[in-house]
Amino acid sequence: MCVKKLLHKVGHLSILGCGFDGSGSAGVGFLLNIQAQKALIEWEPVSSRLAKARFRSKLFNVTVFAVYAPTRVSSEQAIDTFYAELNEAVKKTPKRDLLIIGGDLNTHVGSRQANGDRSLGIHGYGERCERGTRLVQFAQANNLVIANTLFRHKPSHVITWRSRDGRTSSQLDYLLVSSRWRSSIQNCRAYRGPDTGSKGGSDHTLVKMSVKIRLVARKRKEPPKRFDVARLKDPTVVEQFRVQLSNRFTALEHEHSNESPEDGNSSGSSVNEDWQKFRNTLQEVALETLGRVKRKRRRWMSEETIRLATKKRSGDQVSKT
Repeated sequence: MCVKKLLHKVGHLSILGCGFDGSGSAGVGFLLNIQAQKALIEWEPVSSRLAKARFRSKLFNVTVFAVYAPTRVSSEQAIDTFYAELNEAVKKTPKRDLLIIGGDLNTHVGSRQANGDRSLGIHGYGERCERGTRLVQFAQANNLVIANTLFRHKPSHVITWRSRDGRTSSQLDYLLVSSRWRSSIQNCRAYRGPDTGSKGGSDHTLVKMSVKIRLVARKRKEPPKRFDVARLKDPTVVEQFRVQLSNRFTALEHEHSNESPEDGNSSGSSVNEDWQKFRNTLQEVALETLGRVKRKRRRWMSEETIRLATKKRSGDQVSKT
């Protein structure tokens, strides 16, 4: 199916959508306010059932996928294609991004079962079906948590779909979030509208999630100072470095020969341990004989600029007198 792109502005809101064909069998999109419009850095309509939007934040970016899974009457091939596209798109998402997947996934996941589904909470709705197991497996494989199942609410705040005759209700719409942000999710619930389930209204409800980001400032690591290798141009320093290094390596060799073999090895130490000793010895001798390079603070004005400024200032003083 050819993907139709849509970019339309309504008042202060922008609609980003793809795949709308009027039949209701496909089509996903985003409704953005002014702040979200300014933060938008990437928009990709992957298919008629999958769209991606990426937003800029101060310390990390946010990637959101709008999804519309095939219904229960669809073939297994359609389900396989949908999850293959979604899985590939998720794998391309940068690891540092806050990842959110939301939409009509047309399945039932229920609650966490006895085997301990780490992607589910204990407040899901209904019983899990076969395709619900497929969604749970996808979430676990990509380290995602299904936010709808984490919070206890009355049924009307959990159900996301109602038939137009009002006789049948279920939970079909979900919000999935990177599990590393699980503790930041404050709430997730459905909001039923006045016309939900009626002939003139939608059979789906709005699902809202509140996320509070707790950020910890990362300590800036100072780069290690380099050894002053320029001192090796001095023959005296070179001889001093050679003698100290030779003495230290002789002591290491003597220590190595006194170690008792273990488990049939020719030496009691491993290759990694020997390398650590070699590296530490070399660095200690270099620090003692060469020292570190002292960083010179760069002047914010070049010598030429200072000379011209001084010349101009002197000329101004002479003209005033």
